[in-house]
Amino acid sequence: MMLKEDHAGIERALMAHMRYIMEHGLNSGLVFGAMVRRADFLEGDGHLLSCFFTVTTRSVATVPPDVLFVRPAGRYLVTYFRGDYMKTRAAYDRLRDYLQSHPALHAGAYSYEESILEDLSTADPRGYLTRVGIRLQDDSTREE
Repeated sequence: MMLKEDHAGIERALMAHMRYIMEHGLNSGLVFGAMVRRADFLEGDGHLLSCFFTVTTRSVATVPPDVLFVRPAGRYLVTYFRGDYMKTRAAYDRLRDYLQSHPALHAGAYSYEESILEDLSTADPRGYLTRVGIRLQDDSTREE
């Protein structure tokens, strides 16, 4: 668990994550991002990161099981946020407001933040674009 305000800690954790995926051949040039636990995105402001993830094209059977996480298939409530990806509070506020106004919808275990445009695309953080998605569940697929 990392606070988004701890830039040095996040940088260390991200570099360790990137080093791991490079050493194990998991990097396929696809998106990477962060996951936030349900309790943190529903009750907080999305300022705690649980872990980083990398999308890979490798077969699930070839990924070390201690780091394997398969994002559940299903419907996702999604919003996009433009600006510094350490300041996604407005995106989480929108998602929480929508979920509160639609009580039949249940959020999944994590939200997923994916960089669409980041520091490799533009030098100005105001141009960053982040996709934030939360899996929607019905009663039969509900995660506790």
